[in-house]
Amino acid sequence: MPGAHQMAKTSRASLAWFLLASGLIHVGLSALVGWGPAEFHDPLYGEKLAQLRGRMARAETGARLVVVLGSSRALTGLNAQLLEHRLTESVDHPLVIYNFAVPGGGPVTELLLLHRLLEDGVRPDWLILEMWAPFFAETAVSGNLEWLESHGIGIQERSWLATYGPLADPRSVTTVGGTLVPWYRHRFALLRRFARRLMPSIPWGVRSPRFDEGGWEAIGGERPEPELYARLVEIDRSAIEPFFQADRLAPASRRVVGDLLALTKRHGIRVVLTLFPEASDLRGWCPDDYRDRVMADLQAACREHDFDLIDGHDWLPDEQFFDPVHVMAAGANDFTDRFADRLSPLRGDAAAEVASRPADRLR
Repeated sequence: MPGAHQMAKTSRASLAWFLLASGLIHVGLSALVGWGPAEFHDPLYGEKLAQLRGRMARAETGARLVVVLGSSRALTGLNAQLLEHRLTESVDHPLVIYNFAVPGGGPVTELLLLHRLLEDGVRPDWLILEMWAPFFAETAVSGNLEWLESHGIGIQERSWLATYGPLADPRSVTTVGGTLVPWYRHRFALLRRFARRLMPSIPWGVRSPRFDEGGWEAIGGERPEPELYARLVEIDRSAIEPFFQADRLAPASRRVVGDLLALTKRHGIRVVLTLFPEASDLRGWCPDDYRDRVMADLQAACREHDFDLIDGHDWLPDEQFFDPVHVMAAGANDFTDRFADRLSPLRGDAAAEVASRPADRLR
C-alpha cells in the first residue's frame, strides 16, 4: 500500500530529524557547560551573579561593593542585608553588600569565585573572606578540588586549578558527567533557578529552594532536638576532626590562601579576614597549638597586605547553632550585629565605584 509505505518513510524521516536535532542541542549544551562562561557550568554561581548584578544596577551612584566569600558557614552565618543596613547608618556613602558564599566552599573555592567575578567585570571594593582552621589542613585543597569538580568547573578552569593539586582523569564519569549529562549533574541548581517549587524540601544548602536578596541562606525553624543534635555532632566530628591531625599547616593550603590574598592586592581590593562562629564542640576538636599556628599565619598575612582580621569563632552560645558548624538565623543576625560594630575600617575607606574594570582573562 503506497499510503502506508509513504507514512512509514515519513515517520522514519521525522524520527531521524528529531534525533539529529536532539543530538545538536545536546552537543551545544554540553559545549556551553564545558567551555562557556562559568554561569553555564555552575548554575548556582550564575544565579548569584545575576542577582548581584541586579543589586549593582539599582545601586546609587558612587556606592561601594562589599562581597562575602566563603563556605556554607559564611553563607548561613552572615546576613548581608542586615550588615548593609547597619553600616549605612554610620557611613556617608551608599553600600551594596552581597553574600556570595556557597556550600562546600574552601580556600580554592574562594580563589575561583574571585577569579570568576573579576573576569565577569565585577571588582569588589571590599571582600569579607572566611578563614577557618580546617582550610589550612593537609586535605583541605584536595577535598576542595574534589567538591568543585562535582559541582561545576569549566574546561579552561581545570588547567589552572590543576596547578594546586591533582584533578580527576578528564575522561572519568565524575569529570565529564557535567558535560555529557549537564542537566542531571546540575539538576538542583537548575531547579532552584527555573522551578523552585519542584525543589526537594531541604532547609538550606545545595538543595535549598532560595536565598534572599543579599545572598544569605538562613537556617530557619527550630533548633534540632537534643537527640538529633547529638547525631549531628558525631557526623561533624567524623568529618572535621581528621583535619587537625597534622603537626603543621599544609603548604598547598598556605599557597592557595597566599595566592588569593595576592590577587586581591593586585586588584586594589581591601580585605577583612573573618573567622565565623563555632559551637563549643567544634572549638574543642581543634587543638590550641593548631589554632595558634593558623592565627599566626593570618596575622602575618594581615601585616604583609595591610588587611584586617576579625576573629568571631567564639562569639555565639551553643543554643544558636543548628549543628556545631552552622548557626541558626537568629544566631546569624546576632553575629552580623556584632560584626558590624567591628568593621570600623570599612567606614573610612576612600571613594570607589560599585562596578569596575573586568580582570584580564586567565590563560
